[in-house]
Amino acid sequence: EYNTLVIPRGCEFNLVLADGSRGWLNAGSSLKYPETFSNSERRVYLEGEAWFEVAKNKNRPFIVDLSYMDIKVLGTTFDVKAYPEEEAIFVALETGSIELKSRSFKSYQLRPGEKAVYNKASGRCEVLRSHDVKMYSAWRRNVLVFKSAPLSDVMKTLARTYDISFDVKDSAALRYTYTITTDSVNLTTVLKELEKITPVLFEEKGGKIEVRMKK
Repeated sequence: EYNTLVIPRGCEFNLVLADGSRGWLNAGSSLKYPETFSNSERRVYLEGEAWFEVAKNKNRPFIVDLSYMDIKVLGTTFDVKAYPEEEAIFVALETGSIELKSRSFKSYQLRPGEKAVYNKASGRCEVLRSHDVKMYSAWRRNVLVFKSAPLSDVMKTLARTYDISFDVKDSAALRYTYTITTDSVNLTTVLKELEKITPVLFEEKGGKIEVRMKK
């Protein structure tokens, strides 16, 4: 039998699976997993973002099914971001090794410190070397990291993290990008930090954050 764990926006959750593997789920994510794994493999189904610490078992690979592709693991720690509404899937490997498999590309073997970016529309997968691969799982430590991130991506992350909605009043604001690291748990403080970077203003009105250019 399978259980489905759904994490609402504004929340995070960690769990221990039947084999001793651990998973940390980010806001707005869901994980479908069996009460007991089969004798041949350990398969779970993920929508959203999670960090896994997989228990080693050479005879039963751990497989994260992302619909568009599978991540095959023997024992490792890695972050995977695969929200249904986003155009790409990101996989960042911290320790061990993982294999990516899909109908649209040959299998990729990732080494520690590498990340893979899979474009859902084109089916293209690109493997890159990252200077600090742990930044991708910084959300587990309540740290938000943006590097040349378009405002649209920043708003998606903040909406999930703080369970808030954005209302863009001026489309000119969408042409700006943000590079910032913040460990603030207060949304108002984070928005003030963003306002220091670009001439974009964030105002809370009626339970939403209105976005417009500064006058």
